[in-house]
Amino acid sequence: MGGEPKDSVELYANINRSLLGENRTPEAFAQAGEKAAERGFNIIKCAPFDDIDSENTTKGLLEAAKIGIARVAAVRSAVGPNVEVLVDCHRCFDQDSSLVVAGELANLGIGWFEEPMCWQPAKVGHFC
Repeated sequence: MGGEPKDSVELYANINRSLLGENRTPEAFAQAGEKAAERGFNIIKCAPFDDIDSENTTKGLLEAAKIGIARVAAVRSAVGPNVEVLVDCHRCFDQDSSLVVAGELANLGIGWFEEPMCWQPAKVGHFC
């Protein structure tokens, strides 16, 4: 992919889905992040927006994103500034809402904002 080859890649903890089950509260995300940090992970990835309906309007997406942003804020608070927090959006947003959510998450000092929206038009009858 370019650049110098690396001898190793640092692993990250993934706190989501099967780890959290139905309890997707900001507190549950914080506890999972805290456990991962206690186990020595310096990088934690989460998918805090998985319950957002991507068929929503920009206004609806931004309203629905509030809980996901609160989840990331809870993880950040629990793990502190020395643990990198990564966010995977699984294409939950449109272009306008992606920009707003990216700004909110940047204020929390996240490491990456992965896949906020489709990168190409969806084919008829298919989601991106």
